Amino acid sequence: MNIGSENETTEFKTGLAQLDKGLIALTAMLNRHGRGTVYFGVADDGTIVGIESGKDTMERIRRRISDYIEPKIIADIAELKTDDGKTYISVSAINHSGVFSFDGRYYIRNVSSNERVPVDVLFRIYQSRGFDAMREQPSPIQDLSFSRINVIMTEYAVHWRNDDSFYQSHGMLTSDGLFNLVAYLMSDQNNYVVQMIRYNGRDKTEMSDRTDLGHRCLIDSLRDMISKVGLLMETKVDTTVRPRKQIPLFDMESFTESWINACVHNNWLMDTAPSVFIFDDRLEIQSYGSIPVDMTLEQFFTGHSHPVNKTLFDLMALLDLTEQSGHGVPTVVDAYGRDAFEIYSDMIVVRIPFAFEPGFVTSRKSTERNSSDLTERQRRVLEELLNDDSCKLSDIAERTGIGISTVKKEVAVLKEKNLIRNDGTTRNARWVVP
Repeated sequence: MNIGSENETTEFKTGLAQLDKGLIALTAMLNRHGRGTVYFGVADDGTIVGIESGKDTMERIRRRISDYIEPKIIADIAELKTDDGKTYISVSAINHSGVFSFDGRYYIRNVSSNERVPVDVLFRIYQSRGFDAMREQPSPIQDLSFSRINVIMTEYAVHWRNDDSFYQSHGMLTSDGLFNLVAYLMSDQNNYVVQMIRYNGRDKTEMSDRTDLGHRCLIDSLRDMISKVGLLMETKVDTTVRPRKQIPLFDMESFTESWINACVHNNWLMDTAPSVFIFDDRLEIQSYGSIPVDMTLEQFFTGHSHPVNKTLFDLMALLDLTEQSGHGVPTVVDAYGRDAFEIYSDMIVVRIPFAFEPGFVTSRKSTERNSSDLTERQRRVLEELLNDDSCKLSDIAERTGIGISTVKKEVAVLKEKNLIRNDGTTRNARWVVP
């Protein structure tokens, strides 16, 4: 007896020794076509050769599916017989929504073969079809609380309710009723780390400092980053034109739009958060993932709206952080041109150049020049002051073994060189770098 040929939704395996390969084929078919059937006891040409089936055979197949296919599927497993008594087994499933893996690996059906693909590529394919992978990805923690997003939504007259109906209406549950990745990002337990990292110079050779803004509701991290970058802003007056023109260090609107886009469209399934890097001559916004596979570069640069994470996008729109017009990218292009963007297969970098040398860079360079001719004793005193901004001169004398009168003289020299100053009241003075 012959039952046909293998195709995009049908796979044949001669025996259960090939069970894993058969189940890989099943996930590949579910990922490509949303349905699939694997027959065990059937040769490649469709001829039923039969298998030995014992009392535990069906349970063995069911258990293997349960243990190795994620997310869980309900497969239809049937034992079939030919007219001449040969036994063969069919395993079928339908993909209502989801991207499936076998033993942590992802596959997609190509004619009658099963090709392994990176998860981000598979998700990009699904996103281009309108599938929201974040919505079907369960949260790594199910015991979530939402005190901060509750407060934030109240600011926008959205009444928060702690029930499944509310969570479902805002896309925070999977189709199985579990909290999903969107809920996790909005929760108080969100453990993603959003970072602002400053470097001395124009590359990443020497890091100056790092600020972590994560471990909380993503909205708070997003807002705080905008505020902290805003503190870098300064203006310079161009006196060569009339009337005089104030030139900002960078276009704050371009940064804000780029940062919001980075958070909204980041591929959070890659388990990495977007970051901001500050250099002497520019700032960079780095997010993970890329543009949808069905979007052209021309559509991207002209603001074609195609949210990668639709549920997260809609939630952000509810809080006036995003809008459907897609004007974020055109804002950057208008200010800095298309060269501000570097688009990779797994990352997007937006570079916003500074219009002039920032004050914090000028100050650092001045400090470096003034400190180049310090004596060893002066360096030791300066190091103590920088390590403990509230220390007393008597503390420095005790730690270094330098006499108190000498410490006072060296501090006076450091002040003259503009390497240090003392701010605050006499009782609560602090040492700071000018």
